Amino acid sequence: MTADPVPAISETDATGATADLYADIRSTLGVGVVNLIWRHLATMPGGLEWAWSATRPLYTSGAAEAEAARLLADLDFPELSKISSTALADINIDGGSKETILAVLDSYNRSNALNLMALSAFVAEPVAVEPSPPTPAALGQVARAIPGLPPLDGLAPDVRDLVLKLNGLGSREADPIVASMYRHLSYWPGYLTLAWNLLAPVQEDGRLAMAIETTQSLSRSRAGGLAASLAKVTSPDAETAEAVRASVNRFADHAISRMVP
Repeated sequence: MTADPVPAISETDATGATADLYADIRSTLGVGVVNLIWRHLATMPGGLEWAWSATRPLYTSGAAEAEAARLLADLDFPELSKISSTALADINIDGGSKETILAVLDSYNRSNALNLMALSAFVAEPVAVEPSPPTPAALGQVARAIPGLPPLDGLAPDVRDLVLKLNGLGSREADPIVASMYRHLSYWPGYLTLAWNLLAPVQEDGRLAMAIETTQSLSRSRAGGLAASLAKVTSPDAETAEAVRASVNRFADHAISRMVP
């Protein structure tokens, strides 16, 4: 069995104030999932409340979305071959499954881009810049519900190995954060196999690393302009505040910057 390497409070286990915050995060971001960074911060007393209260205005004002859309427009993503309907039929993915897969991908693509900009701002020094105009629909919306997130140690061994293999793409950490998106897609192992076959060459020829480095650079350089709009919220005790900032830095600079491209 392989437990998740990052402690977190799952959406199904969240109760009370934590569950309320999770609901607000889903509603505010317009997605069907609470990303791992928020679930991890929930394990720190006062950590989730502090980080979410401080960054929430960036989401509600459209500022994070405008910068996320600008970031995505400036990235040169590697082109991949499209997966044909025949290939999907061969692995028993029908129209309904395809729509659910797309909803999972849309949820993570939207939330990762938003979180990257907002959380980078959370740990950045404020810089006076001309803000980008709000673009409320720039990243699209997620209209379809998605299934629950399966635990890593609840997956069949071969599926878990595939999830971890995909998670290694673009990672430079010895013990990488396991991106929840791959776990969410583990309902369709055949799709994960197709994805690996498309993504592995992009890893091998260096295009993925280049896209990740550009994502990191652009998000860092633009975070300061958003930081001035953070809400003034009293931080937790010094030890917790340091742990929160360290976690946000690690996620933004490694996991989220990796998952955006």
